[in-house]
Amino acid sequence: MPSRRILEKICNETNPNPIRQYTYFPTNFIPGKMHETINPFILGLIHQVAEHYSWEINLMENMDTQAIVLVADALSNAVVHGSKNVDPIIMGLFMGEKGVCYGFRDSGDFFKSEETKKIIENRVRMENFDNSSLASDFECCNLGFNLNIYSNADYLEVDTEKGIFYCVQLKDGCLSARKYKIKK
Repeated sequence: MPSRRILEKICNETNPNPIRQYTYFPTNFIPGKMHETINPFILGLIHQVAEHYSWEINLMENMDTQAIVLVADALSNAVVHGSKNVDPIIMGLFMGEKGVCYGFRDSGDFFKSEETKKIIENRVRMENFDNSSLASDFECCNLGFNLNIYSNADYLEVDTEKGIFYCVQLKDGCLSARKYKIKK
């Protein structure tokens, strides 16, 4: 479950409990076919978010690309770098009245580091990221945190105790220009 800080960002006082859904990815993706497997899931996920917010936001016009890029990159990173395409990945979806949170947990240690937490939560440009042969086997776009995740999330948090990476997209944030810049 996300932290109290995240819940306060995505939920309102009259309904403090988000809608929750967890998805288990067994991995073992075929090289070159990972996105063909993940993309239908992401489109279904976006449809769920759109249905939840449809009364006030035209998700297909304002948030679909941002959510697709954010989730696709975070899931790809979890498969390629965290689980090394061997161990399962768990993704949580939390929808409140004010926004949505995606949580990603893989078997790697990257999100268990205090240094990683500081870098991500402060949106510091990442250098020297794992560009292993496994990553190229999966045709990753190599844009990662610096372009895809930092620019498409309103709030980022790392739970080092559980090794979970949380990305928040606020309903209001989706309608406005992205206000965060990558720090050098």
